[in-house]
Amino acid sequence: ADQVIFRDVERIDVNDPNAGKIVKDARINGTPLVLVGHVGWANFSKRWLTKKKATKEENETREWKGESNSTSEGGAANPISIDLTNEKTPAIEEGGQKEDLSSATDESKESTTASKEEETTTPSNESASDDLLDLSKQNYELNVKKMIKDIGGEDVPVIKRHYNEEKPIHGRIAAEKFLTNCWPTSESTTVPQQQDKAPKNQKNAANLYLHQWQFPLSDTAGRKLCHQNNALPNGIMGEDLLKYWLDLPQCKLDSPLQYIFMGREDTLSKLHRDPGGLEISIAPIVGKKECVLVHRSDGSNCLYHLTASLEDIDLQRHPLLSQARTWRTVVEPGEI
Repeated sequence: ADQVIFRDVERIDVNDPNAGKIVKDARINGTPLVLVGHVGWANFSKRWLTKKKATKEENETREWKGESNSTSEGGAANPISIDLTNEKTPAIEEGGQKEDLSSATDESKESTTASKEEETTTPSNESASDDLLDLSKQNYELNVKKMIKDIGGEDVPVIKRHYNEEKPIHGRIAAEKFLTNCWPTSESTTVPQQQDKAPKNQKNAANLYLHQWQFPLSDTAGRKLCHQNNALPNGIMGEDLLKYWLDLPQCKLDSPLQYIFMGREDTLSKLHRDPGGLEISIAPIVGKKECVLVHRSDGSNCLYHLTASLEDIDLQRHPLLSQARTWRTVVEPGEI
C-alpha cells in the first residue's frame, strides 16, 4: 500500500488573476483542483439553512478573547454540498462524505451535495453580493423542518447501502419521508447504543441514501432552486453550453444537470467512472466529503477496469496499481 501514492489536490483562489489559465490547464491534463474564495455557488440552499448557535464553551472562549460573535464556526456534523456538472472529461472517483445534501452523481459519507458546472444567472450589482451564501466559516446547519416545508412533496430517488452498480436506484419516495425517517437527528446520533434497539423499519430507513435527485426537471422544485447560484468569476469554467440544452420553463438558461445527494456519515461510494465526458464539481453545503480520484486515463489499465481496490490494496494481484495517478482530498463547505 505504501507504493500507491495519493497526491494532494491543489487549492486555487478564484480571485487569482491566473485562476482561469490554471483551471484550463488542469482540465486539459485531467488533474483535479479545488476552488476556494467563491461565495453563492450553492445559493439556493440558503432557504434550508440556519446559523449555528455557539456552545457555552465557545461563548466563554470568545468572551476571554474579547470577541462578540455569537455564531459557531465549527464544522457541521451533516454535510450539504452542491455539485455542478459541466463539459469536461470524467474522473474516476471513490469517496466518503459526512451527512450531506448535494447535486451530483456521487455517493459517500453523510453529505448533502449539489452537482453542476455552469454559469448561472445571478445578480451582479454590489448590493446583491451581500445576499450571497458564504459557507467558508462552516457556521450553518441544515434545518430539516424548513426543507420539508419547502420540498417535502417532491419525489426523490433513493438507493440502499449495498446497491447494484448497474441499477443503483432502489425506488422513489417523498422527500418528506426521507428527511423524517432517513436523515439523522441529534437524538439519533448522540446515543449510538440506542440504534441497536431501534425498530427494524428505522434501521432499514437509515440505510437509504438520497441519490442524484435531478431537481431542475421538477417544475415545482426547479422554479424554486434554479437560477439562484452565483457563477464563477473571470470565466474560470468558460460558458456552460448545457444551459441551452433544454427549453423547460423552470430551468431555461440554467443547467438541467444539477443533482442533490444526501447520505449519512457512514455512506460510501464504490469506485466508479462517471460516463458521458462531463466534468463533475462537488461543493459541500454542510459537513465534509472525502474524495479519492484516479486520472481518467488510468482506470482501464492501472485499475484493471476498476476491479482493483484502493481501500484494500493488493499489489501482488494488481501490480500496475502503483503506477496510477491518484489524489485524495477532503472538500469542505465553501470549496468547489
